[in-house]
This record gives sequence, structure tokens and C-alpha cells, in this order.
Amino acid sequence: MVSVSIIIPVYNVEKYIKRCIESVLAQTMKDFELILIDDGSPDKCGKICDEYAKCDSRICVIHKKNEGVSVARNTGLDLANGKFVVFLDSDDEVKSDYIETLLQADEDIDLVVCGIEKRNMEWKPIANTKVLSRTVEAITVQEIIKMDQEKTLSYVWAKRFKNEVLQSKKIRFNSDLSLGEDTLFVADYLYHCDSIRFLENESYIYYEYGSGTLSSVDENYVEKLEKANRLIDESLEKRWKITDNPEWKKRMWSVYHYTIFYTLKLSEIRGWEKIKRLHKILKRKPIEEYLQNIDFYMADESKIVRHIIASRNGYLIVLFWMLQEYRNEGSVK
Repeated sequence: MVSVSIIIPVYNVEKYIKRCIESVLAQTMKDFELILIDDGSPDKCGKICDEYAKCDSRICVIHKKNEGVSVARNTGLDLANGKFVVFLDSDDEVKSDYIETLLQADEDIDLVVCGIEKRNMEWKPIANTKVLSRTVEAITVQEIIKMDQEKTLSYVWAKRFKNEVLQSKKIRFNSDLSLGEDTLFVADYLYHCDSIRFLENESYIYYEYGSGTLSSVDENYVEKLEKANRLIDESLEKRWKITDNPEWKKRMWSVYHYTIFYTLKLSEIRGWEKIKRLHKILKRKPIEEYLQNIDFYMADESKIVRHIIASRNGYLIVLFWMLQEYRNEGSVK
């Protein structure tokens, strides 16, 4: 048995895949298997992966039809022979101590999390996501909320998972989700955890390309995240009474908050189309509770903004936004 199985789903990343693979091959810890899942990529990714596999026996390449990142990762999990499992995204890379960093924690620790260095398209650092170095031996609601606030709950990379737990408990990615699938996977895994080790080392390098997550914001964005968040709540509620916690509920409101303001800022749609999109969000049943407690969930916004959004009137919201934009333009002049 190798120490670590490294799983990388590969799709349409011809420009970045060599950088990603070479960062893995440069690891100071050499006892690993690298599982590359070519998810029916239309470019030369599959060929590039095969070329690397010819030169290194630790590399296993699987070619399959395109079914999405969750199915690709699940395919990798079905093949994983390592004691531990780590994930990478194929357009990211890792520092040479990535695996060594994740393995430095005691083998009995159920989940190990390290920090992230964020870079832009010019490969320049733009932000660091450090986590507070600590060992958690009793996972509480507050600890889960802290992970959510630190964003360490919402991705699977920069983590070390026990393969025995993943296999014996049949933990896999939900292929029906196109948003929130990473968080659900982590939530399902946490159910079987007693301990977490957080490391400050920023050994994972995450690249932000263009608008990042904004590209996923479409007309069905709220519905997709509501579905994912419902499943995440159900997973965590099995062990922790988390859904009644006001701080946890804030994460669901943030979906509405983010989508409303993104829609208002979106220059590609105007007038009635903005109003229609806002109505679609504001008329949803789950939003009622959040609007009733808007002063808590939107404490950072002004009282007038909170009042206007609580009206659930898309026309009024767009009109107010246009007036604010007009006023801001005038002040610049």
C-alpha cells in the first residue's frame, strides 16, 4: 500500500495540466500514486497525461466519457490504494512540501487541513488563506461554523482524508450537484471524524481565473445552492444540531445576498430582466425567514438598503440601485 493516493480530475486544461502534474512529481515525499482522470477532455489533456504515465510508474491514467467532476473524482476514489487520499484541481498546483505537510500530522488524526496561497492569471500571489494552527479533538457546532467562516469547509483540496473511512463508509461525491458538492463531501466525511488538525502552511496554490465563481451564477444559481445546502444541513444535522444556529443560517442568507447584489451589478442584463431575476429570488419560500431577520443577517448594510430588500419588490430595488449608481457617478465627476 502506498502512503497517499492523489486524485486529479482532468478536463479542458491543456494550458495548465503540465504545471499541475510536475508540481506533484516534484514532491519531497515520493511514496504516492497519482490518479489522473481524463473526463472526456476535448483538448490534448488525455495525450499529455499518457505521456507522463509512460515516464513514471506511479501515474495511473483513466480515460472516460465526460460526466462531470464529481463522477471523475468518484472514479479516482474507486481506484485509490493509498492509506490517505488528497485531491488537486488540474488548473492548480502544489508546493513541493504539500504531501509532506499533510502527512506530518499523526496518522490517527481523521482530517488534516493546510493553508492556501491564491494567485491570479499572471501567477502573482493575490491572497493567502491561512488557517489557525490547532488540533481539534472534539468537533462541535462552533468548530464547523468556524470552518465555514474560514472557507475550509467548502473545498476538498488542501486536505488529507483517511482512505479506510472513505471506502468503508462509502463516502462519494454527489453527481447530481453542480454547486456545493465539495462541501457536502466534507460534511459527509466529518460525520465519521473525531479529530482535525489545521496547519498554517500554505502548501496548496489556487489560481483564480477571470471572474472565478461568478461564471456559475445563472438564473438557477439560487435553486442549485438551496438544494446543495439542504443536503449539507441534513448531513451535519445527523450528528450536530446545527440548523437552528443563527450563525450557521447566515451562510444560506449569504446566497441570497450575493445573488441579489450580483444581479444588480450585472451589466449584461438591464431593466425588466433584472427585475424578473430579482423577483424569482425574492419570491422563494425559504427566503421569508431570512427577510424577517434581515437586521441580523444584513447587519453590514444600511437600514434603508435592508428595508428596501425586505420589501421583496424587485422594481423598487432596481430603481434604488440605479439612483445610487447615478449619485455615485455624479460624485466622481
